[in-house]
Amino acid sequence: LPLLLEKKEDIQVSQLEKPSLGSIGVKTDVNKIMGLDVWQGLSAESIVENLNYIPDIVTSKHLQFYLNNMYISSSNAPDGNSDQILKFVETRLMKIKSSGQSKKLYQLVKQLPEGTRWEFWKKWLVEYELFNHKDKAACKYINEKSKSNLDNFWQTTFIFCLSIEGKLNQSEFIYDLIKSRGFADDVFENLFQIIKMERKDFNLNNKKNKIKPFHIVMMDTLKIP
Repeated sequence: LPLLLEKKEDIQVSQLEKPSLGSIGVKTDVNKIMGLDVWQGLSAESIVENLNYIPDIVTSKHLQFYLNNMYISSSNAPDGNSDQILKFVETRLMKIKSSGQSKKLYQLVKQLPEGTRWEFWKKWLVEYELFNHKDKAACKYINEKSKSNLDNFWQTTFIFCLSIEGKLNQSEFIYDLIKSRGFADDVFENLFQIIKMERKDFNLNNKKNKIKPFHIVMMDTLKIP
């Protein structure tokens, strides 16, 4: 790898030929080596097959650093049909997530388009932003998403955003609305009652109730250890 860096360090990173889903990424040290042809001569299908052979975490820190940069690097898209390109992007996302590189993953997820295929990653995105106190960015997206998506995740995060903005009456109204549709989450209800100052202590009586990432966001806001 050092020899490769020495030989190609003078490569200039130009602009993408055709920006597309398959080309999303950010400029990294890998681009200094390979320009925007990271996947040159390879098909999306073969890339996915080969990446799946690589362990999510390798023992060499230098190799892991290089792999993480490769996964996130901007590049002209590889060859393949739309379904193969989708799997190629998903594989890159999963590789970065599995290696625990949240900051790198965030850079890539921000570039994903809207659509049900990317719903998991959009939820991860707002949780990451809320965890990292990027409330304005997260709540702006959540507010728009909740208008057209009745999924409980978007509705409960909307309730949370209304609450931290001091709009408790609106948050209670939305909460009553989703409860009337059958929503039930004891952990969320417990935390929401604390936000409304209807109770002081967080109590997880039922051990079967699972703590979700969003619950931890709420607990962090409320300074619950």
